[in-house]
Amino acid sequence: MNKVVKSLFSAAAVCSLVMAMGTAGAADIKERVMRLAYANGEGNPQHEGSKIFADLVARKSGGKMVVKLFPNGSLGKDIQALSAMQGGTLEMTMMYTSLLVGNSKDAGLVQLPFLWGSWKEVFTVLDGPVGQKIHASLEPRGIIGLGYYGFGFLNMMSNKHPIVTVDDFKGQKLRVTETPINIEFINDLGGNAVSMAVAELYNALEQRIVDGCAQPMINVRYSKYYEVQKYLSLTRHMYEPQSLLFSKKIWDTLSADEKQVIRDAFEESKGPQREMAERLEAESLNIAKEKMKVNEVSAAELAKMRQKVMPMHDKYAKEYNPELFKEMQAEIAKFRSSQK
Repeated sequence: MNKVVKSLFSAAAVCSLVMAMGTAGAADIKERVMRLAYANGEGNPQHEGSKIFADLVARKSGGKMVVKLFPNGSLGKDIQALSAMQGGTLEMTMMYTSLLVGNSKDAGLVQLPFLWGSWKEVFTVLDGPVGQKIHASLEPRGIIGLGYYGFGFLNMMSNKHPIVTVDDFKGQKLRVTETPINIEFINDLGGNAVSMAVAELYNALEQRIVDGCAQPMINVRYSKYYEVQKYLSLTRHMYEPQSLLFSKKIWDTLSADEKQVIRDAFEESKGPQREMAERLEAESLNIAKEKMKVNEVSAAELAKMRQKVMPMHDKYAKEYNPELFKEMQAEIAKFRSSQK
């Protein structure tokens, strides 16, 4: 690129920045500091995505709106942060969408086993009416859902033996989160589900209190579970999207312009964040292959697992929201048809 072209690009960038600041100055935007709390830290897509979002909020508001980040659960565990946000003492949090099932059963539908086939499929559906309805169902509980970020597919780990066939679940004590779907998934496959907070997981694996667990590849890497787990089996049985959430009590005090800044910042950040999460998932798998015994699970065995747990789809669809699940299935089928 020659000097003249560089100068033109530089001038255009300065002009765009000045225009953005001028627009922000003219808009109804006050100086605000907003806190965003979440469980993970440096390198994790939850943290790195939050940095992208915070930078965009600052730029789009002309520096008036500041998002201050609180990683590593520094303001409490996910549910504590959520409660503080509902009470209006915390502005924002981010967590697995499935953890919101206590506030809206609709949110639990995203966690059904063997529901999702790819990253693109997940976000094609969640960026549309289905995802919007899930987040809208949270509003009566004091939660505004801004949208969905990426994290990764869950795979099984163990110190006892790898998951090669469906029978390999039998006799294994496997840690799960406290959601009903996670517990039933392990038990239906013949394992013994043990509910446990993630903060206790590393020590529990190290001390052999549990044999293994399911985790996204990114957590295997950044929580260093490869230090205390021998086998990794690529089941890809669930996908865990992240919901970026805002306190409704505080949201209702914002001007229309301030709300637009926040919504626009999310919309602009979601693409880069998801791409980063997908890249980190692939990198994390390569690291795991150097430190653990990693095996693919055959299509035939995955089909057997799917068959065993498929009754969960009907059970939880009826319990959570049958019409929304039907719509979700239709959107998934539509996406898959478009990819043929």
